[in-house]
Amino acid sequence: MFQRFFKRSTIMKCCSFLLAAALLLSSITCIVQAADTEVYSETKTADTLNPDIDTVIQKVRSYILSKDSNPDSSGTWNVIGINRSSLGASTKYNQAYYENVYTELESKNWVLTTSKYTEYSKLILGLTAIGKDATNINGHNLLSYLSDFSKVTKQGFNGPVWALIALNCHPSYSIPTKAGVTEQTTEEGLIQYLLAGETTSGGWALSGDKPDADVTGMTIQALSAYYGKRDDVTGAIDRALLWLSESQMESGGYGTMDEETAESAAQIITALASIGLDPAQDERFIKNGKWPLTGLFQYYLPEGGFMHVAGGVVNGIATEQGLYATVAYKRMQQGKTFLYDMSDLTLTKGTKPASAASTTTSANKQPGGSSSTLTKKVTGISLDYSSISVVKGSTKKLTATVRPSNATNKKVTWTSSNKKIATVTQTGKVKGIKAGTAKITVKAKDGSGEKAVCTVTVKNKTTTAASTTAAQKKTASATTRSQTKTLGTSTGSTAAKTASGKTAGTATTAKKAGTTEASDGDWSFSGEDYVPETGTVEDTEETMAENAEGSERLIDKTITLQIPVGPIIYMGLGALGLGGIELILWFLRKKRRLTGIKRRRFKINDEGGEK
Repeated sequence: MFQRFFKRSTIMKCCSFLLAAALLLSSITCIVQAADTEVYSETKTADTLNPDIDTVIQKVRSYILSKDSNPDSSGTWNVIGINRSSLGASTKYNQAYYENVYTELESKNWVLTTSKYTEYSKLILGLTAIGKDATNINGHNLLSYLSDFSKVTKQGFNGPVWALIALNCHPSYSIPTKAGVTEQTTEEGLIQYLLAGETTSGGWALSGDKPDADVTGMTIQALSAYYGKRDDVTGAIDRALLWLSESQMESGGYGTMDEETAESAAQIITALASIGLDPAQDERFIKNGKWPLTGLFQYYLPEGGFMHVAGGVVNGIATEQGLYATVAYKRMQQGKTFLYDMSDLTLTKGTKPASAASTTTSANKQPGGSSSTLTKKVTGISLDYSSISVVKGSTKKLTATVRPSNATNKKVTWTSSNKKIATVTQTGKVKGIKAGTAKITVKAKDGSGEKAVCTVTVKNKTTTAASTTAAQKKTASATTRSQTKTLGTSTGSTAAKTASGKTAGTATTAKKAGTTEASDGDWSFSGEDYVPETGTVEDTEETMAENAEGSERLIDKTITLQIPVGPIIYMGLGALGLGGIELILWFLRKKRRLTGIKRRRFKINDEGGEK
């Protein structure tokens, strides 16, 4: 009997142990699952903008009109931003722009440039924004200048970016076939060129394999017409969005070459608007309440302009990009077409304006009956940057814009306030000599006295932690590639008829983007108006390496501890179960001891002869 009881108690112990283990494992599993999804959370509500979007648009528009009521080609981005806003532009303003652009084109025999073909793309966008048909400006088709693919790519990666944006800005546009060109530009060829330029980390760069926020933003804008309609484009943009989310700064903004700028934030805002993505609603682009528009608006000044970098003054390029980026976001909120999708406009033929009857020189009678050539003085000069930093021994290029574009004498001189700290060539190339600060001044040579100044900060080279940073970036890159494999893509059609409704044409051989240097080392997509960071490609890569330290940032997060109720219930049930089992085991042990005592007593009695 005792042996049978012992076996039963052993079996019960085993069963009790298994039951307790199951309850404990269940509790641990629930806790782990809850911790994986809920224990840590970050603030995901976008901060309210102050000032609000409508105020910024109204103020910046008024500021621009007060500074330039007679725009020419150098003010094209202002013309686009103002016309695409809900406030619009006056007929007088648009007519002045058209007449000035037409006069410039005719005075140059309709050849704006032989190296910076983004100038044509820019004018196509500007003229379309005021309702003019860029394929028929008094019989001239501006899109024909984009027919030669070798010329479009001569300036570098941004050439195809803006050519594709210009092509898609109106459904009536197409690039004509041009006899004698080395390689005909086609819509499909432009798409494939841009896709081939994707970096291994996702996103795009002007050169090399390190993504750049500005170039990535512009490329998304160029490819946005095909997003959700072509698998190859959708996948590339989704990977770029992942990189943009990971590289976003604490302010919600973005930077180029490790320097946060207003223009970088503007390009990303415009890019997200181009695919209908609201960064105020998408958690990937909200960092502790900060989002891309807070990143941009930190550079806004009450007078109605934007700074290039924090602590600066109103900058022309930052202001024009800040305006059109804000307008792009507002249009998306209102359900309107994208900033550069001008299919909502009816276009008219561009005719020769009366003011352009004579685009050459005219006579102006002077006292004494003599005549002299009528001259146009320079009315203003602006630099692409009001302040820059340069590493000792390296160079960066500043670009000056002279207004008006048809000024008689557009020559300028460059000087440095301290050549021992920084020097400058007569083409605007700044070189850092030793650590310190100097001012670079560009001044008109026509005697008008117009000038612009840029503050240059020269820094010593930094090499520490470069290897660590490189290893971190390599790991991050591998993680990014792993994560992007799980992203879903649309099942759009890749038939010959593309998303924009135009025939794709014969695809040209895609060239590896980033292998062609920009003309004269210019990073600007227009050659004058927009520079993510100026300087030669070699200079830029050197600076990127030298500035590797500090490129990795620790982003503060608001951590909230959430106690899951489910696991607590499981743990409570487990504890009760274990307590009950322990009580049963105690009772069995007690009973066994009592049984043992009785058996020993019987044995003693038997041995003693007791009955």
